[in-house]
Amino acid sequence: MSIIIREDWRGSRGGTYYYVREGTILRRIDKYAISKKKVYESRRGPTYEYLVPVQRIREKEIYEFGFSNSGYPFFRKGGVEAFLNSLGSEYPWIPDYKLMRYVRSEELMNLEFEIEDPALLKLVRDIKKFYPTIVDEIKSYSRAMSFKIFFSGHAEATSTFLDDVNEGMMRCMVLQNDQARMKCLEKPISWIYQLWIMVLISKALMIEEFLKREYETETTWWIEQGKPYPAFIARSRENIYYTFFFEPQIHEMAHLTGAFIGTRIHVRPDIIITKGKYSSLKDIAEVDLLVECKTAPQEMWEKEILSQMKDYVEIYRAKTKALVSFYNVDPLLRRSLERIEVIPIDEVRPGGLGLEKFKIFVQKTLRL
Repeated sequence: MSIIIREDWRGSRGGTYYYVREGTILRRIDKYAISKKKVYESRRGPTYEYLVPVQRIREKEIYEFGFSNSGYPFFRKGGVEAFLNSLGSEYPWIPDYKLMRYVRSEELMNLEFEIEDPALLKLVRDIKKFYPTIVDEIKSYSRAMSFKIFFSGHAEATSTFLDDVNEGMMRCMVLQNDQARMKCLEKPISWIYQLWIMVLISKALMIEEFLKREYETETTWWIEQGKPYPAFIARSRENIYYTFFFEPQIHEMAHLTGAFIGTRIHVRPDIIITKGKYSSLKDIAEVDLLVECKTAPQEMWEKEILSQMKDYVEIYRAKTKALVSFYNVDPLLRRSLERIEVIPIDEVRPGGLGLEKFKIFVQKTLRL
């Protein structure tokens, strides 16, 4: 006898995913299935159906990780009986929810998702090790300096990470495979790291005040992608003003430039900082510092970094350009970057060897 299980691969907006618990490990349902077929394809993603022999999962708990269309999570678990009860119904893949129980987040804290990709395994371990500290430092600085962080557009995953690293990871780890998990984690950890780098820069510059916009009721760091407007403006103890930009573009359609010539052109550096008060990147003839941040190991971005930095050089006239990496940068790539006048600073992470070096670099570049 077999049961039918269906998954909607729609990310964390309308998606549903199933796992089987083996001790403290959560294993994908497809590891137990004897067949898998796509039964539906929509603009939002496919629906797959699995045929799972009862004897393979009898006495085991099946976990359902689902999300509403607005992204609200609902996590449940139950035995094979919940699915057997549905076999005679019109929709045999929908379990009998009377036989399932909601899963508390405290329970999930003690479980681990099975990972096959070594790169993802390393990433997950490092997120667990370093990102709670990174997030705590961002939130602590926000409270101390009396500003809030506002995420514009579709940045729910990053906002969730900032609220709770474990919940943010959970939303990605429930997805259908390691590739989808990696893609899901990429943006939030990059943005959280970039926020932390801006905190480190602000501390190095001894920022005393973040300016409040005329229409704001409280001081805000505006975190949005592809705009020419600043994330915030700051004043240092020495009464020097600095304008910070987060993943800016001089023109909002600039990212489409490469489509007209059949190649990719990098137009959106991670961070730009310049002395003075500016309302738009368009008003600045030459910026003081351009920073590109890398949160993944070098082998995942080294092939494109030189062309990426060269594109930025052509678009943004920057007095100083830096690459800040969470991981180590090898000597060969370091020399290649230095030849195009990009200063690499690696191991910039909590307790990392590059922390003090980065602070000194910022002070020499922007304070003197």
